[in-house]
Amino acid sequence: MGNVRTEAGGALPETRHEHVRRRNKIMLYTSLTLIIIISLGFIIKVPYKAVATGYITTLEYADVRASTSGRVAEILVSSGDSVKKGDPMVRLESDTEQAAVDEASKQVSKAEAELTLRTATAIENKRSHAEAIKLAELELKYATEQLEVTKSLHEKGLASGRRLSEDTFAVKKGEELLRSLKEKDLSLEDKQIAVLQQELESQRNALSRAQAELKKRTIYAPIDGTVTRYSFYIGEMLRTDMVLYEIFQGEANCIKLRIPEKYAQKVAVDTPLRLTLGTYRGIIPHKFNGKVNYLRGVVEGTADNYYRVAYCEFNPENFEVSPGTSATAKLYLGKKTLWGFIFEP
Repeated sequence: MGNVRTEAGGALPETRHEHVRRRNKIMLYTSLTLIIIISLGFIIKVPYKAVATGYITTLEYADVRASTSGRVAEILVSSGDSVKKGDPMVRLESDTEQAAVDEASKQVSKAEAELTLRTATAIENKRSHAEAIKLAELELKYATEQLEVTKSLHEKGLASGRRLSEDTFAVKKGEELLRSLKEKDLSLEDKQIAVLQQELESQRNALSRAQAELKKRTIYAPIDGTVTRYSFYIGEMLRTDMVLYEIFQGEANCIKLRIPEKYAQKVAVDTPLRLTLGTYRGIIPHKFNGKVNYLRGVVEGTADNYYRVAYCEFNPENFEVSPGTSATAKLYLGKKTLWGFIFEP
């Protein structure tokens, strides 16, 4: 049935039935369109990438941190310097620790002097005691021999009874003296020396602890290599979680990336990546290919910036790349549905 027109030539008003049918068609087409769009959102897969920043490092490298908190007194190494393992890099203020070492050293010297004096005295006392015993033995031997002579003379009437009594008393006195000397306990001095030795050992341990604390006030290079310095200054209060330097050893063939926490569990070893470097960004930045080699097992960082550290290899091609060069990487994590990509938290 064609369009019905009025005598004036205009279209007749739409009937209620026709209005309902047209509305249903619109709703049907709209619903079908939405279903198709929603379905496509689950069917269409798009590349899923994580963006991470970092810098070029070497396979052999070390972070340098303070082992104790403290204020910077002296900075001995700057970026680009070469260091050997054990070289001092930073000194922290150490007046308190140095005073503790000085005091502990005095106590050790005092304990050593007292032990030396007491030991020398004990040795001299033992020597004198041994000599006294020898002398007493000789005197007793002489008194005994003299008593035998006096007895013989007394039997012949050539020595008086008084002389015999005196010589007998001399022998008894000699025996008592020798017995007294031999029974004398010299172990007390040995016990006193043992106590002094323990005291000296305690003071030496205290000195070792004080020296260890003082040593912590100097930060040393853990490996040989070339240094990159972070921003810190004389007088700044350092914390133990602050990275002061990084030391690179060998060729620049590794990237240290900080993977944002939201991707921390999605990145794995061998995850491929595309990399741009700070020195080759230009209008059309050169992109390098690489992959993840190693992931630290923990998420770390500060209260507002948590990340997981990844070490990645890359192909520098024929470009010159220096340690410390900044890097931005896109890590390919596979594919996600269009909706998953759009509504990712």
